[in-house]
Amino acid sequence: MPSHQLHINRLCDCLQSFDFQQLFIAELGWSYSDNDEPFALTLNDQTWQVSEIAQLVGVVVFLIDGLPERDQRLAIQNELSERVYENLVIFVDSVAQPTQSMWLWLRRDQLRQIAREHSYMSGQPGDLFLSKLSRMVVDINELD
Repeated sequence: MPSHQLHINRLCDCLQSFDFQQLFIAELGWSYSDNDEPFALTLNDQTWQVSEIAQLVGVVVFLIDGLPERDQRLAIQNELSERVYENLVIFVDSVAQPTQSMWLWLRRDQLRQIAREHSYMSGQPGDLFLSKLSRMVVDINELD
């Protein structure tokens, strides 16, 4: 039986308050990122503010201030993959006062990559999304 239990109410609170660092670190058992300095990423004459908010065995969670169109999100994710191959990118409409987010990750399957996205908006029930998040929980004993 895993020693890290999921607390659905706390997961919901983190999701609804857009506190993704708390969600990954305190609730899902991930670690703080080695790089806690935000950086700028410029693509097609547009600059995006990027923060690394959590990591786990080579996978990094990036938080992007801004919610671009899908083709731009994919280009940003591609650029970040050159920095960290395995990643999850969370775009928010505003880091200061977020009301919506778009989560993007690549599912790698043999020779192809499939972009997966999930949106979350303020006030939206998080039940469906929580089932996806629960698969990201890590028991520290599993890492030994």
